[in-house]
Amino acid sequence: MFTQARLKELLHYDEKTGAFTWKVKKGGRAVAGQHAGTKDVRGYLVIRLDGVLYKAHRLAWLYSYGEWPEENIDHINRVRSDNRLKNLRLANQSLNMHNANRKAGKSGVVGVTHDKWRDKWVARIKINYRSVFLGRFNSLTEATQARDLAYKRVLEALELN
Repeated sequence: MFTQARLKELLHYDEKTGAFTWKVKKGGRAVAGQHAGTKDVRGYLVIRLDGVLYKAHRLAWLYSYGEWPEENIDHINRVRSDNRLKNLRLANQSLNMHNANRKAGKSGVVGVTHDKWRDKWVARIKINYRSVFLGRFNSLTEATQARDLAYKRVLEALELN
């Protein structure tokens, strides 16, 4: 298993910027003083160390705390390449999914749809893989506010656990 000591031999991590830089020359591309890593197809920074590809946010955790995270590492601001230590937190799967970027439907708001038969806006939120009905509303604004309030309460509850 890759260790903090080995990581610190190869790379320097700046917790304020989230950047990794090489301390040593490794192979053709890794030059001492240069930024390490590249973005993968999902937008995460990845770094190859001793032949194994690691996600930079997990390396940042190892570098800073001396152990591999047992849970997911969540990017608080949802920017997958922002590996500043203050932007990273341990998260169970539920919290991590609640903070995921999702595509909004025709309403433009995740969790809000229009019921054309009743001409009402419907708000829902997912909790532990179940859809929870929040109600029908006369306006998109009301439905969005209900959904946002529920979302905020769920995140607060998940962060307390």
